[in-house]
Amino acid sequence: MYSRPPTPHGDLPFLALATAMADAKSPPTDLQLAPWTSLWPAPLTTRHVPELVSIGRACSLGYYVQYDMTLACPITSHRWTIHKRYSDVLQMRETLSTTATPSEYLAYVLRLPFPKKHFDAEKPSVIAERMRDLGSFVSHVWSLYATAWLHALRYPDEPPVVPAGVLARLFIFLRIPQEALSVTVTTTTATTIDDACPICLESFASAIVLELACGHGFHVSCLRDWLAITPCCPTCRGALGSIVLHVPSSC
Repeated sequence: MYSRPPTPHGDLPFLALATAMADAKSPPTDLQLAPWTSLWPAPLTTRHVPELVSIGRACSLGYYVQYDMTLACPITSHRWTIHKRYSDVLQMRETLSTTATPSEYLAYVLRLPFPKKHFDAEKPSVIAERMRDLGSFVSHVWSLYATAWLHALRYPDEPPVVPAGVLARLFIFLRIPQEALSVTVTTTTATTIDDACPICLESFASAIVLELACGHGFHVSCLRDWLAITPCCPTCRGALGSIVLHVPSSC
């Protein structure tokens, strides 16, 4: 679960009401139930994105409701926000449904609850439903993209788990920045870095180790929490530089 950041809606009470109604709704589909989570040996914590609503403006169409969703890289914790109208997300869903290559993972995404079209897009109950379900949809496609990308880096000679064309479309849709998922993945029997994580002091044995350009290594989960606050090495305060994920061959 996450705490929704406070958003002043000023003179737009229907947005404030929609936000309150969204908070009262049942939680979205659990990401950990997604079938692709087994592709990576450790959980990728691409949590459900916090979604907010705001008003966008188009030159010819006037004002419209848009959904603001913040994504985070499961490796570097780099965050960015995308702004989507309902029609943007609907179009991506329809694109996924017409892909020529069938995929059990895309089929799962397409079975997720998705809000119907409504004539009154500014009705608080409509906005509340879209906040939950559009946020869930975006969370799942980002989780799928991140998992498929890392899986391809680890197994470059295997067929992709998601068609390359689909990943390319998701890359554009999610507006993924260079800082996200910018890593190299290696399969190792042992690492050349220290044998204990400097943050938690626990052994690296049978664990995925994230090594920074400076040579210092950390558990992925330990470093992710640190990078969410400060984007530098916890040990030497050096720049992140090139990042290598050491995945034990036993995983």
